[in-house]
Parts: sequence; structure tokens; C-alpha cells
Amino acid sequence: MTTSRAARPGQGFSDSLRTQCDRIWAGLHAHPFLGELARGTLPLDRFRFFIEQDLLFLPAFARCMALGAAKSGSETELDFFSRQLDGIIRLEMPSNRRLLDQVISLGAEDRGGSLGMAPANVAYTSFLLATAAAGGPLEITAAILPCSWSYIEIARGLKDQLAEHPVYADWVGFYLQEEEADLVKNMRETFDQMTRREVMSDDRRRQLGEIFTMSSRLEGMFWEMVYTLDQWPDLAPPDQASLAFTPVLRRRRPGRVRFPRITPTSGREIRAGPLAPRGEHGTGGGSPPSVRSKGLRS
Repeated sequence: MTTSRAARPGQGFSDSLRTQCDRIWAGLHAHPFLGELARGTLPLDRFRFFIEQDLLFLPAFARCMALGAAKSGSETELDFFSRQLDGIIRLEMPSNRRLLDQVISLGAEDRGGSLGMAPANVAYTSFLLATAAAGGPLEITAAILPCSWSYIEIARGLKDQLAEHPVYADWVGFYLQEEEADLVKNMRETFDQMTRREVMSDDRRRQLGEIFTMSSRLEGMFWEMVYTLDQWPDLAPPDQASLAFTPVLRRRRPGRVRFPRITPTSGREIRAGPLAPRGEHGTGGGSPPSVRSKGLRS
């Protein structure tokens, strides 16, 4: 799948942000969760965990859009955020509930995905809601754009690789719908229009770029979370509890507590910064080894 792109004259600010995050987005496309989903080999329990976590994520995502509507400075912005909010509530959440019913009927094991937000989900939704609370319509759009845009791009990249599967093909097909594509097109166009109306200093451009980049990184952490079934120890099933993150407190001197660095049991170090493409990611197909929490890239 080719995802590399170069910015061209006349392209909007959203394109420039997408270009600067190309390495991160290459990692999204190359994640083994999506490769196995396309081949129909992804274990059902991982997809169930993903859908359950996504159903916990989407209400927070919708609240960001609601805050955007509340902070809108024009009728155009109000209409934009209202349309996006309606798409989440009317289309995406009901679709995910149907997929969850289907995957459970196929015998997908319960990995505790519906019991509460897993660590990377908490990080992502907290970032979105904090950005929405502190910022205005432009910051909010920069934060929500990577999620909506990357799903459409991922679905288009997978459509010609899809194996027959009773659930996975339907999930990809949802994001290939014209209505979903139109919502993302409208999001990008509105974002670019907002940036053209504002006098954009270099600092302002950097600020919006940092928001877009962080949301892109957190998209990658979400895929990693659901692929490794990374849930809080007290919410993980008993047979999976040994795989979960368990921080060990060590006192170096009185009054000071430090957390040790957590790495996967494979010995691979978690690197800060953007996600690497698949060749650098170090994760292939099939079931992953025992995994501890990945920590956050920032």
C-alpha cells in the first residue's frame, strides 16, 4: 500500500499536516491488526476488543464535536460540527453495535474490552477532550481530523486486499460509503477554510501541527492497544491478567518514588516519536507474544 505523498502548490493546510505526518500514517497503514483483518486472519477476540473500545471512544469523540458546535463563531462552523456529530451518533455508533453483535455470535471471546477504557483509549480521549476544552473550533478540528481521515484512507487501501469474511469486510465497507467520505471531505475543506480566514503565524501553524501529529500518534497507539489486548490488570480476564501492565514502585530515596521503564517482554524498546512503518515496527502476523503496556509515544 503506497501512502507517501508530497505537498503540491495550491494544496490546503490539511494536506501539509498530512505530509508532515507521513511516517506516522505509514505506520497506521502497516499495522498488523489491519493486515490480518484484510486477510481475514485476525483473531475474533481482538476485533471484539477493538469494537468494544471504539464504542467507548466514540462518545468522547462526539463530545469534542459538540464542544466545537458550542464554540462556533459562525453559522457555517455550527453546521459543520452538527453534521459531524450527527454522523457519529446516527451512522458510526449503530454500525459498531451491529458488528459487535455479529462478532459475539461468531464466538469471539470476551477480553474485558467493554468493562472500561483501556490505557491508550484513556490517553487518546483525554487529549481530545482537553484540546476541545482549552481550544476553539480550529484546534478541535485539528484534533479530530486524523481519526476520521485515516479511517477513510485505511479503508481505501484495504478494499482491494479484502478476503471474504462475515464481519471484517463489513467494517471496511462502512468507511467506503460515500456518506462517510463526504463527511471527511467536508471536515478537511472546513478546516482549510478556517485556516485561510485566520492570519496564521508560524507559531500558530506549529501549534495546530502539533495537535494533528499527537492525534495521529494516538491513532497508532489505539491500533496497538487493541492488537495486544492491552487492558488494565483489574479489568483483564483472569487468564490474561499476567499479560497486563503491572507497575512496580521502587524507592530510590526517602520521599521519592520512581516508575521503572516498561518494555514488552520481547525486549523491544518503546521509542518516543512517530510510529515506524511495518518493517521497523517489529510486529508480524499471528498472535503476539506476552505483552506489557506499551507506554505513550509523545
